[in-house]
Amino acid sequence: MPQVDLSGLKDIIVPVEPDFFPLAIGWWLVILGGIIVILSGIGVFIHHYFSPLTYAYRELDKLKKRYKSQTQFAKEISKLLKRAAILRFSAQKVAALSDETWARFLSAEAHSKIAPDVIKLIAFSAYLPNTEKSMVKTSALYKAGRLLLKNILKDKNNECHHNH
Repeated sequence: MPQVDLSGLKDIIVPVEPDFFPLAIGWWLVILGGIIVILSGIGVFIHHYFSPLTYAYRELDKLKKRYKSQTQFAKEISKLLKRAAILRFSAQKVAALSDETWARFLSAEAHSKIAPDVIKLIAFSAYLPNTEKSMVKTSALYKAGRLLLKNILKDKNNECHHNH
């Protein structure tokens, strides 16, 4: 086999591999955008999870599991609603509400979406013995509690809370 003369060839120079850093400005913008999206999602989750309405719903769920007597459950719902109303309105305004005035307040917050007998049981439950039998079902009390909490805390839920 004849020898090939390679003496006239110049050395082949392989290009240098590009560095990974520093990244081009476009990649920095993509990374920054991703960080902003992640932090925004975390912020929305935290705001929702620690909102007064979400907290009140969790408390209502605990009460439903804890109390089997409708009267006792209604008493605890009334206390929870009172706490929510104090958070939304002034303590002076809400603390004075009892029996008939508390029933009127709850009825106004219900916007006619809750039966009057359910409102009365919640409002007057503090004056009933725990053994009192009620014709109102636990599920009706629970639904009323959720609706009233939503209506009472509707504006408070959208505010920024620095003390929670």
